[in-house]
Amino acid sequence: TEKKAFVLAVTAPNVEPGSATSWSLALDDLAFNDGLGRLFFVSIGNSEGDTYDNIIKNYPQELMLFKLKDPSQSFNSMTVGAFTGKDTLP
Repeated sequence: TEKKAFVLAVTAPNVEPGSATSWSLALDDLAFNDGLGRLFFVSIGNSEGDTYDNIIKNYPQELMLFKLKDPSQSFNSMTVGAFTGKDTLP
């Protein structure tokens, strides 16, 4: 069979950081796939820093100030994050 990876690049505020939610539990179940496994990449969410300059100035401490977004706390998925200053088209 063909191997697939799934990407979930949408998040929501996590009301109780560190706790499972119905969304993260559903993702865990989908990823487990009755022991067969599925690979999910989940966005960690956007920084809540007020400006681009403040995010740059406070990096990497910025990473410790804001919590993971839901469902990135899923146990059976790969949580990813990135940062870029490229915000205009060439």
